[in-house]
Amino acid sequence: MRKLLKRKLILYVVLNIIPLHAAVSQEGYHIPKAVMVPANDRPHQLHTETGYGEGFYIGLSYSVSNKFTILVDGFRQDERRTYKTIFGSKRRTEISDFVLRFGLARSYPVNIQKISLFEVILGSAYSHVDRTSYFLPVNVLPKDYTETDYLSIFAQSNLVIAKNKYKVTFSLRISGSFYDKVLYYEIYSAPNKEKLENFMILSADPAVSFNYTIIKNVELVSQAGLSMQISHNRFASEGPMSYSETEYKTMSLLYKIGIQYKLSFDNNREVYTLSKRGIY
Repeated sequence: MRKLLKRKLILYVVLNIIPLHAAVSQEGYHIPKAVMVPANDRPHQLHTETGYGEGFYIGLSYSVSNKFTILVDGFRQDERRTYKTIFGSKRRTEISDFVLRFGLARSYPVNIQKISLFEVILGSAYSHVDRTSYFLPVNVLPKDYTETDYLSIFAQSNLVIAKNKYKVTFSLRISGSFYDKVLYYEIYSAPNKEKLENFMILSADPAVSFNYTIIKNVELVSQAGLSMQISHNRFASEGPMSYSETEYKTMSLLYKIGIQYKLSFDNNREVYTLSKRGIY
């Protein structure tokens, strides 16, 4: 019985990892990014952040009070990647994506075990996908193109453990991504593009973030997590190509690393509840 369960577990992991290295599936039209972690420690404080996480990004968060924080960030990914498929051949992907996100966070200072702060975030995102994928050498097969724009709404919770020099945050984001149309075609059949229309992807995205204070008001930020589809569907496509169904990744990595700078506009130096408790 234990051997059977172990085999099923291994099979499940393999089936979820293989799509990360798929050879001929439509090229990543769902592009989740790292979760938002404001964790502002006082009212009227601006956090500015920049770094890399599946694209270069810049983010801002401003605490309008000791309870509410406004967040905005953007990702731009413009690069080439070459990798080996599960069949051993080489494939290259040319990526030109960007994501814009907005959110509103509500903070709840707590004192449960080591947890210092609980945050709830509601937000939305606009994502643009433009990808070209082909085998190497270039003249082996025609190029595959994927184009789409989609809107997402999400709800997220953060549990923050705050110390003098560092913060650890455990996050869970539930996202719904709404597609009007996804185009997928080969260069030789571009006039007859295949398309997917009017569908949604629901995903759960757990992540762990670590912030470390380098010098006063400057922090090194990092994050690692997964984006896992809750709704696992296959969507029939229309067009003359040999692909009768379109698949998407069942699991994607989330990560980022960057630098954050804090700037306070509170002349009265009214500190946040966490500061009053000596955590900051």
